[in-house]
Amino acid sequence: MPELPCSDCVNVGFCRRALSRDRRAEPLAGQRVPYVIVYGTPGLPLIQLVRCPHELLSDPSLRINSTYYITRQILPTLGRVFSLLGVDVTKWYSDLPRVTRSVSVNL
Repeated sequence: MPELPCSDCVNVGFCRRALSRDRRAEPLAGQRVPYVIVYGTPGLPLIQLVRCPHELLSDPSLRINSTYYITRQILPTLGRVFSLLGVDVTKWYSDLPRVTRSVSVNL
């Protein structure tokens, strides 16, 4: 199988999971598939962090991976805009103070 771009891999994994629950859930060719990336154990492949928006709403233990969206979606766009002004948005983001959260895991 040829290597797919990252977004295609996410869609394939998400669709496989949806099809395992309901064979009629197969998206049509060219149809957009809504999904969100959630926090998970460090080192997990991105494809395993993909969830349906309904799963996110129904499971309070899931949290949207804000770091993923900030670094992959927001910063590149802001970087293109602010580069016209000579501002390095990536450096600004890396210099921001971080708040660390502890997450309790129930086993």
